[in-house]
Amino acid sequence: MLTLKVNLEDIVISENFKARNPSREKIDDCKSWWNKFKEQKKPIIVDMDGVLIDGYAQYLALKEEKVRKAVVNTYGDKDKTYVFGKHFNSESGKWSKEYVWTLPPEWVCTGRGKNIKQDDRILVQTRNGVETAFVTRTLKLDVPPVDGEIRHVIKEIPVVNYKESVIEYDTTLAQMLGYIN
Repeated sequence: MLTLKVNLEDIVISENFKARNPSREKIDDCKSWWNKFKEQKKPIIVDMDGVLIDGYAQYLALKEEKVRKAVVNTYGDKDKTYVFGKHFNSESGKWSKEYVWTLPPEWVCTGRGKNIKQDDRILVQTRNGVETAFVTRTLKLDVPPVDGEIRHVIKEIPVVNYKESVIEYDTTLAQMLGYIN
């Protein structure tokens, strides 16, 4: 990750961001912060090509204030942490095969999620919506470990006793993890 000061006009806004508008409250909050401290409330996050990843409300606030330069954090694939895990499929009532998720770019740039490790519990986006997953491993890689879309981790969930919770949910997973014979 690199922190840079760039021309606001050089930040590329994808059609996805253009199609949705952050709340007026969010934009006004960023404007208020700028007017009070003459600095951004948080950096804007862009990929290595300058395409906006996070911070659209901040971007719009700076644009409305006619600010020419913005602080951005760049984010590239070499920064990606891949989180592998299994989730309980609420539709089938069974544990899934091992899937992979990435940490959201804004987590990487702020250091959030850097302590996710095996046996942690996380909320993840799946085809069927948001599910709880148990982390089986994490890897930092330059290239994605699988082809196709990789969804994001949504939230870390503190667990008091992972081992007991796995045994309670599924003896097959508990055996695979070596918790029981």
